[in-house]
Amino acid sequence: MLENISLSFIGILSHKVRSLLTMLGIIIGIASIIAIVSTIKGTNEQIKNNLIGSGNNTVNISLYQGEWTMDFSYQPVPSGIPVISDETKKKLEDIDEAEAVTLYRQRSSENIFYLNKTMSGGTILGIDENYFGIFGYQMIQGKGFSPKDYTDNKKVAVIDSTALKGLFDGGSAVGKILDINGETFEIIGVAEPSAKFDPVIETVKD
Repeated sequence: MLENISLSFIGILSHKVRSLLTMLGIIIGIASIIAIVSTIKGTNEQIKNNLIGSGNNTVNISLYQGEWTMDFSYQPVPSGIPVISDETKKKLEDIDEAEAVTLYRQRSSENIFYLNKTMSGGTILGIDENYFGIFGYQMIQGKGFSPKDYTDNKKVAVIDSTALKGLFDGGSAVGKILDINGETFEIIGVAEPSAKFDPVIETVKD
């Protein structure tokens, strides 16, 4: 064995240029493989983050017209585009990797009033029973919607902390009446996104 090792070193030293080129070829080959694997992995992570968002597991599907989300407050559903039905929602819920599915309708409104105060650039959401859980909202005042609120089409509303600050100066809003596009809605609760744990990484140990 020692003799074979000795002959190997003699061969390498006697053909330095050939040995250098061989070693260089091996290094470049291995480096190329590592670079390709790293690029593929990074691309896969980027695609995943684009689909589900970095740091969460929520996929948000919206209908776009060009570069902008369609606003159904003044735009009808385009011809040939089906609206997601309860049957489609059930099929999405049956996907093994899907924990929950929510359907909601969003529109912009400048006509949100409380007494003499108005909400500029407000957004109105029509939601179902899964919305708060999927998007991580918690109630900070009052309560959320009950099952009967959805089925009986009661005119009740849950506002967020931004509306609470803008319309009620951060005070109590439960029981107050909002005027939305000329219709009155009783506020039953205030919701805000749940606090998330964002780790601080400053050292290799962290």
